[in-house]
Amino acid sequence: MIHTLRSTVSEIDPLLALQQVQPMNEAISNVEAPRRFNTSFIAGFALGALLLALTGIYAVIAFSASLRTHEIAIRNGPWCPAQRDCNTRFGFGR
Repeated sequence: MIHTLRSTVSEIDPLLALQQVQPMNEAISNVEAPRRFNTSFIAGFALGALLLALTGIYAVIAFSASLRTHEIAIRNGPWCPAQRDCNTRFGFGR
């Protein structure tokens, strides 16, 4: 393909020099490669930040739940058959 292109161009204008003959897909791919690399690099960091944020949210919720287990056990104890009376007596609800 390149040989045919060079011979056709040399028939039209023998003084015209062809340099770096390549298909258009390859030329566009070479130009877009740095942008594609930067995009994937930033996307990797964004995914890492998202995972870190989700882990932090989970840790905060788990810690809060672990602090309230004693309170939940008191609310659901066998000495309080009526849940509403027990909550107001211990000051947990309104």
